[in-house]
Amino acid sequence: MAITPTADDLLIEHLVVAVHGIGSQFRYSTVQSVEKQFARYCKRPVTQPLGAFHPAELIEKPDSPELGAYLFEPPTTGHDEFKGLAFAEVFWADIPERAADTKNTTEETKAWAQTIVERVRALDEQNEGTATNLIDYDKTSAVLGEMIETIGVLENLFFLAKKAGIFEFDLDQLLTDFVGDVQIVADFADYGGSVFKRFADTMANLNKRYTNLKTIYIVAHSEGTVVALKSLLTALAAPDREGNVWIDKVAGLMTIGSPLNKHIVMWPRLWKGLIPDPKGVASGKPIQWRNYYDYGDPVGFDLEITRDWLRDNGWLPKDKEQKDARFFRFREVDDYGFTRYPFPGKAHNDYWDDPEVFDHFIKDVVLRKDAERSPTDSERPSTDPKKTVDGVAGMDCQLDNSLSDLLGPRGGWYLRDLQDTRFGSRIARKCRRHGEKCHRHRVPSGGHYSAQPPPTTR
Repeated sequence: MAITPTADDLLIEHLVVAVHGIGSQFRYSTVQSVEKQFARYCKRPVTQPLGAFHPAELIEKPDSPELGAYLFEPPTTGHDEFKGLAFAEVFWADIPERAADTKNTTEETKAWAQTIVERVRALDEQNEGTATNLIDYDKTSAVLGEMIETIGVLENLFFLAKKAGIFEFDLDQLLTDFVGDVQIVADFADYGGSVFKRFADTMANLNKRYTNLKTIYIVAHSEGTVVALKSLLTALAAPDREGNVWIDKVAGLMTIGSPLNKHIVMWPRLWKGLIPDPKGVASGKPIQWRNYYDYGDPVGFDLEITRDWLRDNGWLPKDKEQKDARFFRFREVDDYGFTRYPFPGKAHNDYWDDPEVFDHFIKDVVLRKDAERSPTDSERPSTDPKKTVDGVAGMDCQLDNSLSDLLGPRGGWYLRDLQDTRFGSRIARKCRRHGEKCHRHRVPSGGHYSAQPPPTTR
């Protein structure tokens, strides 16, 4: 279907494409969130209403080639670098929603969790050549079941926080959405294939419509980071670039709250055959990739495992600085972990409202002239002590008796007893995972969590 470019279409030279994550989504709401951060960066902190991002005519299908982009309007002076910038989205939430509507497609959560245990066992035996006793799979299965049941305990805690007027958050829905969307993207070739096709079709349509388009930046959240990376690799691996010419215009990738490591390890089928085309070299400069994750996010982590896979399969250079990168430039120093959001679980969605994180990507990738320079410590999104668990220590006096009565012996989430709680164990696991480089988690003699200033080195 041929689209006649409008006058605004001809103005667009740079495109930021947002890719949403798990759960129920409103069309254009991800575009709205990203545009808000760019506007705030330009000292114009006015959130546009959702309707402002809708096209002039009703377009019901989210994969229609008629869908375009929202042309950014920066302040008239001082921000010429944003002229010709527009925002678009890859919307795929309707695909898992169709599967959910059938009520007979996705697997029950505990049954699906059991298949994960069996998958770990199979991968372990495959790697070792023989069965191993390093992992107790019966206990692993039981623990997974307990983890799912613990969601209910967390829900009770958040219910009390809501009643106390502190905050409101549906953690159960977050994790349920995550499990459902992971199944669709990773396990269901039919529905998952439709998700990846949606990404590729959207990018091809945008590239065809905006004839003056020069650069594309992708901002992906949660499961959307899996959709984005799989689609980028598929386009880069294609021997014939026809239909994938958009890939050569992608200059930057921002991932927030990404579960990519899990998908790399647990679903190798997703990445099978995705190796660089030996006959072709990616044109232009490599894609500058930055990853951001909060230590309180139950879904997103650092992407060291993903980098290892990319390196082993030829997508990243072997050297630390990756100066000869052809496809991606994603070094260890480009992986940013911090403690900025106060509540575990809710942290997974808090990136969208964090100006420091978006400011960093805008400065470091969108506006950066020297791609070879490593960022300094002062440029990194840092831990904010005011937003760590210290900031909710005041819950003690409000929730003291209520928490004890409600959670009883199995809850273990009361901050006063943090050293001996599951919450404390979670923080300890994070620290052990980051080793001495973390320096962010300590529990003083009083028992309350405290955040130390971020280290000067990673």
